[in-house]
Formats: sequence, C-alpha cells, structure tokens
Amino acid sequence: MTKFFCPHCNGILSVNNQIVMTVKNDSKKGLVFLSQHLGDYNIWHHPDFVMKEGERFDFYCPICGATLTVNGSESLAQIGMEEDGQKFIIVFSRIKGEHCTYKIKDQNIEARFGEHSESYIDFVSALFYK
Repeated sequence: MTKFFCPHCNGILSVNNQIVMTVKNDSKKGLVFLSQHLGDYNIWHHPDFVMKEGERFDFYCPICGATLTVNGSESLAQIGMEEDGQKFIIVFSRIKGEHCTYKIKDQNIEARFGEHSESYIDFVSALFYK
C-alpha cells in the first residue's frame, strides 16, 4: 500500500487514492486533492477556488500547517512517500499547469514525470545529490 506523508510531522496525507494539502497564494486559499499516481496531474478542489494556469501556490500540511516548499526554491514543494516499505521524497511543481514531479530515494532521482521535469533537473540533482 502506498501512503504519502508530511515530512515535518509524518501525518498521513493520503485519503481515498488522493493526497490532500492546503494551498495559498496572495489572494486565495483552499484545500486541494492531488492524484496519488505520480505523473497524473489531475487536481480536485471546490469550484469557487479557482486555480489559473501559471499561478504559483504555497503548499502546506493540513495537519501541522508546516510549509512544504523545498528550501531554496520558488517553484517546488515536497512530501514523503512510502511504498512497499521503502521511503521516498516526492518533489513537485507549485505552479498550476506545470507538470513536473521527481521521485527521490537515497539522494538519487529514481523517476521523473511530466513534460516540464527537465526544467528543474539541475536544481533537484544539486539539492539531493550530496
């Protein structure tokens, strides 16, 4: 079974094959549900919470309120993932419509998803390869 969790409080963010997070930007805030399937960029949210293409959002843990922003990045967030007893770091874009996700284990990029994943490969490599 796959589960996603907050890297700060270890609270489980997975519910019914979706990942729940709080998002905010300068003018709005709400809850979003992301697909648990890496590379699937469907987002579910209330119809009144409009997310426009190209908007940058801050992601937070809905349990402890900690920011999920990757240190040193204006465009990336991260959460934890456990799958078959192995733990991974999942890094993804905070920009609506930017399809970019990395699955990282032991400071190595195990997989990357999305047509924009090349945009941050150097940054992610430098951040996680020690």
